[in-house]
Amino acid sequence: LIDNTVMPTITAPPGAPASTPTCTVRAVLSELLAGAGVNTALAEAATRAAEKTSPRATTRPRTLPALQPASASPTVAIARAKAMPDAEPQPSAADTWCPDLAELLARIVREQMSLAAVFASLKTLFLRDKQINDLTGLAVLTGLETLSLSANCCEEAPGDVFPRSLQVLHLVGNRITSLAALSRGAPPLVHLGAATNMIAHLLPSDLPAAAWPGLVSLDLADNQLADLHEVTQTLRALPQLKALVLSGNPLCLANRYRAFVVHALPALALLDDVAIFRDGAVASPSDALARVRITLTSLKGLHRPTDNHVVTSYTARVVIPPDVAAAATPIEIKPPPAPAEAKPKMSLSQAPAQLNCPPVERAPYTTDSRPWAEDVAFDPVGMAVSDLRALQHWLTSGVAVEIVETTTASQSRRGADETASEPQRRTLGTPVFKEVAAIRAPSSITGHAAMQYIVKLNRPPSSVPAPAPDLPSPSKGKGKISAAPSTIDLHPDRDVTVDATLVFTVESL
Repeated sequence: LIDNTVMPTITAPPGAPASTPTCTVRAVLSELLAGAGVNTALAEAATRAAEKTSPRATTRPRTLPALQPASASPTVAIARAKAMPDAEPQPSAADTWCPDLAELLARIVREQMSLAAVFASLKTLFLRDKQINDLTGLAVLTGLETLSLSANCCEEAPGDVFPRSLQVLHLVGNRITSLAALSRGAPPLVHLGAATNMIAHLLPSDLPAAAWPGLVSLDLADNQLADLHEVTQTLRALPQLKALVLSGNPLCLANRYRAFVVHALPALALLDDVAIFRDGAVASPSDALARVRITLTSLKGLHRPTDNHVVTSYTARVVIPPDVAAAATPIEIKPPPAPAEAKPKMSLSQAPAQLNCPPVERAPYTTDSRPWAEDVAFDPVGMAVSDLRALQHWLTSGVAVEIVETTTASQSRRGADETASEPQRRTLGTPVFKEVAAIRAPSSITGHAAMQYIVKLNRPPSSVPAPAPDLPSPSKGKGKISAAPSTIDLHPDRDVTVDATLVFTVESL
């Protein structure tokens, strides 16, 4: 009944080019209603109506089916409605797309509802993950108040396809790039959820105040919004907006993001699911730059140098992608003074040459050199980034840090008159910190990463007398007799794998 009359299937004309199959709302809803037993209920309602109009309706005895135990099957709900017209069947777990489905099935039979009345009675629909890419068919749902189309394939959502009764609309996890189409003829929504789409801009024409006079709650999390001034200027025109979610957008990494939004939208009461408490202070305008501080707080497990005549130092360089480097500027960030007991202690007898590290010219985003210690701590590296989208992509992919070891012959080995030799540098490893992907707003996160590198051990030989070889007598043999080794090295040079752990803190200021 539903598939053939009210909701016909749309097919492409013959010879049309192949494209993505169209999946409409009315096709999905038709399938769900048929599977829920609505067609059967409508047929039963029509039978009852015919019985009432028949001359024999008052004299023919009516046989009711036996009661059956409660079940998730829609046919059982219909049977209960037949046997006990005034009873309200329990909703089944399978009918999550329509919370009032069980009640609706009972009403269809009890009140002999028509199909148009069924559509008008639907108040809430959750059509999640149904591969919907065409919103045709929503106009017949004249009583719909809450609609979820999350996790579908919609590239746009024209406002004029939705019923005017709609108050809550969820479009989370689709492919929407702009809200301009939704604003044209949109119903008077109270809440709009458009998180996890591909919205990169929010212009005043996308959300005009005339189209959204009663919008109270707006969820735009996890999109590609990067212009903080553009977004706040657009949202300032919405007179009733009280709750706003912008977390996960690149603009959230801008310094003073929350203070700026709270100041720009004075009527806002909830930002990113956190209540707003205004203290009367005026926030300074944001410069739309993100300030990031990366602190390598601990590097443990380094192999201890054994040659006291070689100065060994370590530096860390943050690997910056080209697109981020083009929009970044190094900034000086002074670390807080560490307490005296927290400084690593090292005596002259432990590593006399490690206490005087030669100055090394610093490259951008590179720490000062540090001598060997059981726990090496580096100074923080800071940067100001103007391309917030590139910064967010970098943090999501993971931050790589290159650990470099530098060795130089000490003065005692060179002698007083010799010039300093060229430092020898090698990269020990480039650990990647994946935990920073959790940064969605100005905040900090601490984690760790492991790395391995190879060390060649040049150990002094431990000598033992070699056994005397069984040499032939000179009178019997011919040729030259080679000398036998007097000692055997029990500990030759060998490669050793060293495991080190680097602890880091990444802060979006």
